[in-house]
Amino acid sequence: MSNYPKYCRDKAREELPGMIGTGAASSAVPVPGAFTVGTTAVQLYVVKRIAEIYGVNVEELPGGVKAVVTAVMALGIGSTLGTLAGEAASFIPVVGWLAKPAIGAATTKAFGEATITYFEKIYPDKVYIPETM
Repeated sequence: MSNYPKYCRDKAREELPGMIGTGAASSAVPVPGAFTVGTTAVQLYVVKRIAEIYGVNVEELPGGVKAVVTAVMALGIGSTLGTLAGEAASFIPVVGWLAKPAIGAATTKAFGEATITYFEKIYPDKVYIPETM
């Protein structure tokens, strides 16, 4: 129990590398459109998981997870630029295809940090309480 109390933002940042790995893996398909589909699915998961860490059930919010994703994206354009770069890489044989996982990872990291910022503005310095406690 020596790891507690822990802030929600710290717990979210502990889990973010796994989400970044998922973002990289979902970006590896060298087909136009696949990057957007993959990163969108990962972004929905990122919002849902980080919301859970903050004790928020996004499905109960007006507009649900899509509304939160939209709000998070309004914090910055990094995710949008990453998606555009990922899609553009689909058209560059080999080099572009190899770059897509790195772009997906960077896009997921930026989106994850924006999501943490979004929830920190609503719940500043909130202490993480594991569900098992």
